[in-house]
Amino acid sequence: MQHSGFTNNFNGQPNGQNSQFDFSFEQARRNQLSGLRKSLTVLGILLILYNIFIEFSVYVYYYVYYFVSAKKFTLNYNTAANYIRDNIESISATEFEMFGNAFIVLVALVLTVLVAKVIFRFEFSSILRTRKQDIVLGVKAFPFSMLINFTFTLLASIISAQFAAIGVTIPEAEFVIDRPTFLAGFAMFSYTVILAPVIEELVYRGFVLKLISPYGKSLSVILSAFIFGLMHGNLSQFMSAFTTGLIYAVIAVYTGSITPTIVMHIMNNMLNFILMAAEDYNVAALDTVYSILFVCILLLGIMEIFLYYRIILKRPPRDNSLLTVKERFIAVVSNPAMIIYFLYLFYEFVSNIIRAN
Repeated sequence: MQHSGFTNNFNGQPNGQNSQFDFSFEQARRNQLSGLRKSLTVLGILLILYNIFIEFSVYVYYYVYYFVSAKKFTLNYNTAANYIRDNIESISATEFEMFGNAFIVLVALVLTVLVAKVIFRFEFSSILRTRKQDIVLGVKAFPFSMLINFTFTLLASIISAQFAAIGVTIPEAEFVIDRPTFLAGFAMFSYTVILAPVIEELVYRGFVLKLISPYGKSLSVILSAFIFGLMHGNLSQFMSAFTTGLIYAVIAVYTGSITPTIVMHIMNNMLNFILMAAEDYNVAALDTVYSILFVCILLLGIMEIFLYYRIILKRPPRDNSLLTVKERFIAVVSNPAMIIYFLYLFYEFVSNIIRAN
């Protein structure tokens, strides 16, 4: 029963104190909801800008490649594009694409970071903190994450096979070295093993967790993993990236740094690179190395379940939010910037399926 603020409660204290407490609590909730909405807007803008900068950088790369290769300067896009099209047979598609990807994501990242720091006062120092124990944690957690990755990749393959049986092709990402030269291999290694993990962790883990975790660690973990999975643009990678992304995000939130997840991401891509190099360069020894590593890592992942199951199943610490799950969910799906970004991701996801069919 509610009482007037002028009457005394059973402790003999004025109920006005409770009212004041209720008002302060509600005010704190409103402030947190307002902060969450602002952070979601900033996050949406940064992610949208990152993709816009990627599209912009593609055109810049064409001009740069034309200038370096043809030793001519032009601002006519058709001239640069036609030159590349006419000379594509004389260059390695892998070198062109991988060096291009490296150039494109670096330019996009630099521009996005500048916007984040100059306009939104985004601080990167904390999420990039590197400690020995964080690196060790990343190495220890990798086998378990790889086991999850393998499990859901296999599940996605089964689902894709079911769709294929009814005539629907589900696209999959393919990284192939078209001409097995040293430079092509170096380009593929540099991008997929070194550059892509660092940039993806900074954008899809660092930005999300830094901006959203103050308003709910569970929300930041799920949102980060969902965006990370969807941005890959295909079902197979979505399922594996989303599930492993949950593990990555939990570790990043736990340590307060993306250093361990960068380590895990590099190890994952390195394993894939070994398999790809073994096939494209036809090196049986690399195939053997991959098979041994893969089996050992999966066995370690299974062992970790039995060794650390109490930690894995342990109830997570109390979420740092005054808002309900429903309120946080509505804040995400009703935010204009996030809506635009999600629509873009879904469009790319569906477009890839349509193009494959």
